Amino acid sequence: MKLLKFVLILAILGSWAGNSAATAATTTSFSADIWADNWFALYVNGVKVAQDPVPITTTKSFNKVSVTFTAKYPLTIALIGKDYVENQSGLEYIGSSQQQIGDAGIIAQIHEKGSGKLVAATSKAWKSYVTFRAPLNPECVTSVSPLSDCKSSSKALPTGWTLSTYKDSGWQAPAEYSESAVGVKDGYSQVKWDPRAHLIWSSSLTLDNTVLFRTTAKSAMPTTSIFGLDATGLLPGNRLNLANTCDGSGTMPSLKWQNVPAGTKSLLLTMDTVPGPARAGETEPSDFNHLVQFNIGPTTQEINNSLSSGSKGKNFKGSLGYTPPCSQGPGEKTYTFHLYALSAQLTGQTLTGPEALAQAKNHLLGEATLSVFYSRT
Repeated sequence: MKLLKFVLILAILGSWAGNSAATAATTTSFSADIWADNWFALYVNGVKVAQDPVPITTTKSFNKVSVTFTAKYPLTIALIGKDYVENQSGLEYIGSSQQQIGDAGIIAQIHEKGSGKLVAATSKAWKSYVTFRAPLNPECVTSVSPLSDCKSSSKALPTGWTLSTYKDSGWQAPAEYSESAVGVKDGYSQVKWDPRAHLIWSSSLTLDNTVLFRTTAKSAMPTTSIFGLDATGLLPGNRLNLANTCDGSGTMPSLKWQNVPAGTKSLLLTMDTVPGPARAGETEPSDFNHLVQFNIGPTTQEINNSLSSGSKGKNFKGSLGYTPPCSQGPGEKTYTFHLYALSAQLTGQTLTGPEALAQAKNHLLGEATLSVFYSRT
């Protein structure tokens, strides 16, 4: 009888182990979104599942790619990003009046296709490794012979860097960057990015031209209450209506938010943009805020053009409240709303953006952002 019980126990344990192994080996369908300045390739468990279709030799290529693939947990996710350079000098537009050091940036997110749950999103929690850096002497940007004058550092891709067996303990944490710092465009706004997905690169957006990234996902990420900002009435792709700009009535989009962090005593709302180069004879400004609204009540969940909650600050034109986008240059421009949750109220009246942000940095509990876009015809 004891022998029979022992055999039964072994059978039960064997069945449990077999079921566990089968569960662990289950193939799952995933969807991935990637945007890069300028080129990328994505590997999962050592298999390439996506690559930028535009060659890295193409200038001004900023592409969004969305793909689906199947794989088994745990996922070893490996991503290579490259910034366009003409040669080993690390420069672009060589020999022209625009000869310069370029910049970079990359963002990616992976979801379970069936459940829609987020599995992985680029952030400073990943690991990064720089394989090509140039120029090491940035002053060579003005050289008429940059290929000989600019210095560079190049390393071979580590063997097996896309595999789960590779040891990345010596790699560094990447840096997270804002949309304005990277200058997102061309396809970026076509994706609804999870707030946990961040634009990342190495510690230098300009000097590091090829960077490897890695992370591991053992399962879908837990659902969290995210401090988020949204707008109503925008056109597809988060594009501003004519009415939100100087070409129309110049009214601010209506904004709403949720999950304000605990302990918030006030909210600060700004809208800024990435400026174009100063014209001849102009002084480079330091304030690019189209809106500064401070001491918004912590229980407030939405605001519109009336700006009825909080105090109006000065925008970059020196007037109070919202001044609409009115870019004079060609092409699509990016405008970013920032909502800061603060542990105190700000002091002073009619604060400028830099003044409000200088006070806010010592009381920051959280930040929610929303980028909107507009192109004048």
